[in-house]
Parts: sequence; structure tokens; C-alpha cells
Amino acid sequence: MDTTQTSGVIPQVQKTRCASEECLEIDSNDDFAIEFLGHKMNGDLATFAYEVRRIRSGGSPYYWVLALHQMTGLAEGKTLRDFVVGATRDNAPISFSDEGIHGQTPLGWDPPTQLDGFRFDGSLDVGAHYTITFDTSVLQEGCILGTGRVLAATKAGSQDIRNDKGVSPGYLCIIGPVCACVPPVKTCETAFAFAGGRARRFLEFQIPELNPGSWGYTNGPFDNGIHELEIRAAPGPYEPDRQILVGMLYVFYHANIATVVYEMDSNYTMEEVHLYVGSEPLPRDAQGNITVDPMRFPYTADELGGLRDHMFVVYNLSGPIHVVAHAVVCWQE
Repeated sequence: MDTTQTSGVIPQVQKTRCASEECLEIDSNDDFAIEFLGHKMNGDLATFAYEVRRIRSGGSPYYWVLALHQMTGLAEGKTLRDFVVGATRDNAPISFSDEGIHGQTPLGWDPPTQLDGFRFDGSLDVGAHYTITFDTSVLQEGCILGTGRVLAATKAGSQDIRNDKGVSPGYLCIIGPVCACVPPVKTCETAFAFAGGRARRFLEFQIPELNPGSWGYTNGPFDNGIHELEIRAAPGPYEPDRQILVGMLYVFYHANIATVVYEMDSNYTMEEVHLYVGSEPLPRDAQGNITVDPMRFPYTADELGGLRDHMFVVYNLSGPIHVVAHAVVCWQE
């Protein structure tokens, strides 16, 4: 696979919470030079390519490390071993289990350079080419892999490239992998149960308190039996294309008792629910006036804190019943 051309698929991410190193563009020093050749996507796999030129002469063995400690956006339970899935040197695969010239496997913590990343054994040849491939499917939801400035370091012979005074010339700051994580946005909307042909809009009733932007449904009448209603969320008003199916409402009516169960789909939760069940189409407030204000419904549950289901049991009913079921439903986008 040709990896020498930069693909525009991976977004350029210069400053993210994953890129902890704020460093200048330094891609060469007295020891070596690294040129970033580009990256390509193949499904979930992202391959980064580099050309490394040895500058300092001498026959002592050396290697270089690409830092990966900035990759803090891995999904729960995933590690760098899940994230790094392949590497090559001059088109030859690099084994992840073989110990290199300093007796260490290539992926992990490198004590001499004090970097957590991937170690490539060096070559005395001019213009050695390296690739490293990452599986982006192991990133957290909402995280993408991009490019930014990351640390690289070289270790040649017995050279000590770190000292008490700070970083030595053995370190570079090159283009490498960083992740950008966008926190999910929580959206909450009003939701009402809807029984299709047995649903009537609030606007069909003469209700003084009802404003034009209000919406909702009363459902029924229902006889004894099991009744299934959709729960639809929307900012209002009644346009069907603005309503989202977020769950189901189950009404079990028998022997003058109604058991009403809210059940959300997997992507949705409830913050509060309000319910009316009775012989009239709509509830009445303490003064006997018809109301569609959910806060005045006789059965309420506030501060649910993101539950996916809730149940009410209503007693002392008679004859066919009507149901008005409201919820505040939330989801993440």
C-alpha cells in the first residue's frame, strides 16, 4: 500500500486535549532527521509514513521512538496494544514480540528516552522508510484521529539524551497522531404518548390556558386489555417529520386498575414523567378546570436522573379510560 501521499481524510488537529506537548516544529537535529510523508485511511485503519535520515556518523546501534502517550482518547478497556496494529521498516513488517537492540519489545515505555510509544530500530542506510498503522475503531465515541505535533526521540549508542537541565538535542517535535474528542451534547425535549387513530391533539379542545406553541395528545378511549402507544419527542408543534420515536408506553387495564409503563429505547432516557388516566379525555386541576400542564397531572415523578423505564399503578377506575402521558426525554448527540 502506497503511503507516501497525504490523504485529506484525516482532519488536521493542532491543539487537542490529547496533544499534551506544546512544541515548535523541529524535525531534525545533530543525530537524525524525520520527514512526515503523509497518511492514508483504509476503513478504520490509519497509516502514517516517515522517512528517517541518519545524520551523525558512526557505527553504534541506534533507534528512534514515536511518542504515543498523547493518545488518551482510547475507549474503556483499550490500550496502545489495541490501537497500534502494524508497523514496517523499508516495507518489511516489524514484529511486536521481538526484542530490539536494547532488549525491549517495540511498543511501550522506553526508559532511555522516557517516552511511551513505538520504537523503531534504526538503519545506517540513507533514507530509511517507516510506517505505523493505527486502528481508529478503538477510540472513544466522539473521538477522531488527526495530526498534530508530537515528540520523537533518538537513542544512539551510550548517549544520554536527557539530563537534569532539560531536553537534549536528541528530541524532535514532528507531525504525528493526536486525537480530538468532542464531548457529546445532551439534548432534552418534551415527549407525549401517541396512539395513532385513537390520539387527539390538545388543540382540538377549547382550553383557555393553551398557547399556540403547546402540543400533546390525549389517547383513548381504551377498554380492558393491553394497549401499546408510541412515545414521541419533539420541540413542537405537531409536524410528524419533527417528531422522534423515543420509546413505548404500555397500558395494562383490568378490573378497574391501570398499570402504565414507560419504556425508552436504548439511546434515550427520562428526566421526569407526568401521567393522567381517567374517564374524561383531559385532566382537571384543583379548581376543576381542564388542564394540559404536565405539572398539574395527578401522577408525577421528577428527578428521575436518566432512567429508561418507569411505572405507575392507577386504581379506582371505571369504564373506558383516556391516557395523557408526558415525559422529558434526553439523548446525546
